[in-house]
Amino acid sequence: MQIDSCTFSNNFASEHGGALYLSRFDTLTFNGTDYTDFMGNLAKISGSDIYALQSDGNLTMVGTQFDVMQGGGPNSIHMEGVKYMGTAIKIKSKTRPF
Repeated sequence: MQIDSCTFSNNFASEHGGALYLSRFDTLTFNGTDYTDFMGNLAKISGSDIYALQSDGNLTMVGTQFDVMQGGGPNSIHMEGVKYMGTAIKIKSKTRPF
């Protein structure tokens, strides 16, 4: 599967994978000339933006941007048993408004 120039924003999970929970997937590519954005997502346990595990395929990120909220979940991306390749990744830290 390929995801091009999308925005995942203000999603919530009570455990894992605030925006995306991926398990046993084949191949997933984030590809965007205008960036795929992850903004304001939250998971209470792990992977506020992406939680990916146990894949025989590849997770590839090209032109992906993460706006990580301070005081949010424990991590933005959690990968376990996943083959990963990334280029042109932007990670920005922002303060969570209260």
